[in-house]
Amino acid sequence: MSSDLHFTVLLVGLPSSGKTTWLKHLEFGELTEEYYPTHGFKSRSIILRSSCGPITLDILDVGGKPLPTDIAKHFYQQSDGIIFFGDYSKTTKNNEQCFEYYRQDLLNYHIRSNDINHVYVLNKIDIDNEQIDCGELEKTRNREMIQISVKNNLATILPLTSLVAQFLGDDCKITSVLGISPKPEPKSQISFKLALMRINENSRELTRLKSESMRRTKILLEGVWKR
Repeated sequence: MSSDLHFTVLLVGLPSSGKTTWLKHLEFGELTEEYYPTHGFKSRSIILRSSCGPITLDILDVGGKPLPTDIAKHFYQQSDGIIFFGDYSKTTKNNEQCFEYYRQDLLNYHIRSNDINHVYVLNKIDIDNEQIDCGELEKTRNREMIQISVKNNLATILPLTSLVAQFLGDDCKITSVLGISPKPEPKSQISFKLALMRINENSRELTRLKSESMRRTKILLEGVWKR
């Protein structure tokens, strides 16, 4: 199904906070027990049914570790919106530091950083944790924390509802998720792939040089020992 309403959304947040699990929950409608950390990034296209017609959200799911600068810069500059994903099982300080880290990235890389659409999400609210204060997180920079529980299927669609309302206005209501699939690689992502290939090639070359250096050192030492 084609869609005239198309937005790119960057998904960032704490490691193991449930970002990918949340996307899979939207895909399968149930909780997947397996957990595999996201390395680098993954792309998925979510198609929503709404009162405005079909809406496609290209979600760039970024792992918990920082991306190379050139990749991160491209992601931020190409995004129409950002989802900051927090973890209720962590402390207020952990979440605050994470939000500020990615907010600083946004300020550094996005030319429209002051008015880009965004939502703050706090997952795992089913967990009893006295070390986190949602009110404190909301006071900082006037955030509105969307509290969800993927495990209990609680308010899981709300982050997308809020983001779509920012894109298209409050009159545009989401009625259901039509589908989600791995996002095909568009031409705009070729630069990402090439950059990652260069990084991998440089890493392999560095490993080769280190091995060669160790080999030469071993030969040198063996020569010394034989004397």
